[in-house]
Amino acid sequence: METGGKGTSELAVRFRNRYSNLQENKLDVGMNLPFLKELERVCKYIYIYIWCNKNLLFQLINYYSQREDVLLDLITWGKTNPMPLCNNHFLNDTEYCLCIHEKGVMWNTNAGAKVKRKCYMTSVNKEDKDNFGHPTIKPIEIIQNFILNSSKEDDIVFDPFMGSGTTCVAAKRLNRKYIGFEIEEKWFNVAKDRLQGINQKGEMNLFDVDYGD
Repeated sequence: METGGKGTSELAVRFRNRYSNLQENKLDVGMNLPFLKELERVCKYIYIYIWCNKNLLFQLINYYSQREDVLLDLITWGKTNPMPLCNNHFLNDTEYCLCIHEKGVMWNTNAGAKVKRKCYMTSVNKEDKDNFGHPTIKPIEIIQNFILNSSKEDDIVFDPFMGSGTTCVAAKRLNRKYIGFEIEEKWFNVAKDRLQGINQKGEMNLFDVDYGD
């Protein structure tokens, strides 16, 4: 049962709890646009992927469309099993990722057509959510495609909002170097364990173990 768009069902309560979790971790506000200048400053060249909601998407497109030195691509992830909670809106079954890349920079033509896709249709990665607990964790296969498309082995992949460490794990799997920042100590520790092949249950995945040099 839903009342006034707020919902009283168990599913609605779970959704509100999840959104409260996002708010507590400041994952619902996007990024401050001046941060992009600093991001560009520390990058060798502009090749940025930003997951964003509709509001931030409009801001980013407006910001970058005025520049002649970059190109934009919109990537979507459609979820085949979204949470069935509408609250007088369309289902929350699509996430947006804006790719901003500098004209003339590397475009991996040897990686194949698969990594050039702009539309993904997959189920929500429940197993990763159960293993690592992060509310906005992304499918590692999508992140790996991004890395394959826009870098080569031994390049450095930088994630300033590391979360549970998906990007760093994907980079390590693909023989890239990686740097990750995470302000929340909880997620930093999850990411650190994950890079050593350990999930929140204390179980080990040997494929993700970082043995060092």
